[in-house]
Amino acid sequence: SATLLTALIGILSAILVITIARLNRSGAGLRASQIKAESDDQLTQINERLHETEKQLLQSEKMASIGQLAAGVAHEINNPIGYVNSNLGSLESYIKSLFVMVDVFESAEASITDAGVREKVDQFKQHIDLQFLKNDVVALVGESKEGLARVKKIVLDLKDFSRVESADEWQ
Repeated sequence: SATLLTALIGILSAILVITIARLNRSGAGLRASQIKAESDDQLTQINERLHETEKQLLQSEKMASIGQLAAGVAHEINNPIGYVNSNLGSLESYIKSLFVMVDVFESAEASITDAGVREKVDQFKQHIDLQFLKNDVVALVGESKEGLARVKKIVLDLKDFSRVESADEWQ
């Protein structure tokens, strides 16, 4: 694109030089200098427009590159997020099953007749702070799901951005 603009400027300059040379040979000295001045002004305006067009073209190319980068980043993030989301759903189901099992064991504790075993179970439950763990695991899974939802939103925003940029490119 920059090469094309440079070539256009070169062609316009060559046309101007040829026109001026023809006018000088034809003996129209004063008129030739007026035409040269007008041509110089026109060439300056054309050159300014070409430079502005070049800037716009470079900006468009940069935005298209950013759009492609955003699409690539979104794709690379999206795949692992899918795995994590699926695994987190399975983990949540497993945790619920384990909690049901713990509840069954807790209801069966009353039937433990050996005081030593009962004391060991109670000490271990206090040691691991079972009630806190039950609450915290649920909170951790919930927070993890919220985090995944936020990352998914970011991925969707990146994909939307990359589509907007590619749509602008074709207009």
